[in-house]
Amino acid sequence: LETAVMLLLEAGVLATQAAVVQQ
Repeated sequence: LETAVMLLLEAGVLATQAAVVQQ
C-alpha cells in the first residue's frame, strides 16, 4: 500500500508539473 501511495503521489506531482508547463 505504501508503494502504491508513493507512486500515486509521484504521478500527481508529475501531472501538476506537466499542467504548469503546458500553461
